[in-house]
Amino acid sequence: MLALVALMLAACLPAAATVAPVETQAPAATVLPAEPTAVAPTAAVPTAAPTADAGVPPTGAQAPEGWNELTDAANGYSVAYPPVWEICQEQAASRIFCEIQAVPEGMGPPLRMYISVIPQDATNENFEIYNFFPPARVREFMALEVGESLLKEPRVMAPEFFTYTRLPDRMVAGWTALVVENSKPWEFPAGTKDRVVFIVTEADIYMIGMYYQTPEQLQMFEQALDSFQFVP
Repeated sequence: MLALVALMLAACLPAAATVAPVETQAPAATVLPAEPTAVAPTAAVPTAAPTADAGVPPTGAQAPEGWNELTDAANGYSVAYPPVWEICQEQAASRIFCEIQAVPEGMGPPLRMYISVIPQDATNENFEIYNFFPPARVREFMALEVGESLLKEPRVMAPEFFTYTRLPDRMVAGWTALVVENSKPWEFPAGTKDRVVFIVTEADIYMIGMYYQTPEQLQMFEQALDSFQFVP
């Protein structure tokens, strides 16, 4: 009887839990860093080497066939001009070109191109520089936007005859030159314009101007500007 009870009690006990074996994972393989890739050095971008004498602008363009040439060694420049012009006035700092007239008429040969060299400290007390612009005024013109206007000198009489408007710059002998124009210059026939180009260097201002009425005259001036060059 006791044996039967013992068997019945054993049947009522819970079965022992079965524990599954835990799989042991092999350690992950160590990943070594890749060999560094050699990077080819970046080639340097070449830059323009300075000229032998950076202070001397390059020479001007070839003058049209048949043109004459003026070399002003004292002021350090040369320029070509058409055969229909001649040098009609010479001053220490200025050269003035007139249109040749077969038969003189009116008030004499029309003035065309002029070149004046203005030292940076010039005041023109002796009136030796033709169509003088004060150097400080030239710098004020340089500060203007294209299309803005300024009087040639402060407090001038009849300002409508001395007002210049800034035009786009142009290159002259390798320099970026300031360009201004007066549409009503003093004591000139109606329709005359005075276009003035300034090359501003450390020591001097080279002023090259032109009185013109026609596109053909203006084109001759542009060709003269293309021929302008500095000489030792």
